[in-house]
Amino acid sequence: MIVNLRELGGYGGLDGKKVKEGMLFRSGHLSFPDEELSGYLEPLALSLVFDLRSADETRQEPYTLPDGIEYRHRPVVTSMEGEMRALNMAFPFPNQKGDDEDFIPLSVPPEVLSNFGGFLTRLYSDMGENPAIFGGIIREMLENGEKPVLFHCSAGKDRTGVLAALILLALGVPEEEVRGDYLLSNRYREEAMARELQHLTRGITDPHLLTMIRDMLVVKDEYLEAAFRHVRVYPRFEDYARERLNLDSHDLSALRQRYLE
Repeated sequence: MIVNLRELGGYGGLDGKKVKEGMLFRSGHLSFPDEELSGYLEPLALSLVFDLRSADETRQEPYTLPDGIEYRHRPVVTSMEGEMRALNMAFPFPNQKGDDEDFIPLSVPPEVLSNFGGFLTRLYSDMGENPAIFGGIIREMLENGEKPVLFHCSAGKDRTGVLAALILLALGVPEEEVRGDYLLSNRYREEAMARELQHLTRGITDPHLLTMIRDMLVVKDEYLEAAFRHVRVYPRFEDYARERLNLDSHDLSALRQRYLE
């Protein structure tokens, strides 16, 4: 099954309206055999899928969408792709290396480990400070008409989580509920996290390394806060949207008209 697949519909938004159901979907990777993927996606009636993963990730885990669903590759935080590549090489996740049960992650030297410390906090801060790619995706969603869309990354929790949070904030969903939706990834990824943790920690006894691996597999309020700090620099979300997302008042109005009811 597709990990962390869920929709944004149902939350209370601006002016007492709620987010429309069956229109905005988020998930983890879609790397499944064609027929299996078609079975997962067909009930969603999707017209468009945004892939937020890096070029390396798309090469490692490609997929083919069913006929009638358009694919758009929109890699996020390209400035950090080198660091992400090094991280994936040091900690090869099961879905990046197949089902080789004999595979044991490489031992990571302490000097390399120190470079990865705080990676997710830096990633979220970068996404909050430089979110223009997300603004561009939102405009593309508007151009797509009244048709359901899905966006995803590898785990559906970080890059996908920030885009989902920004969309919900733009629709007027209270920050507390936005945080709640973000933290749901820990529940929706529970089985996947257990499998990944078992795979990645096999043979590892270093407590610092164990903690770092566990922290990479979950979402935390402090991660999202690193992105939200950049939003709060502005007195209103509308100001952040204009200055950082490159979305003007007409874009926000169109977004709310499209996805609120």
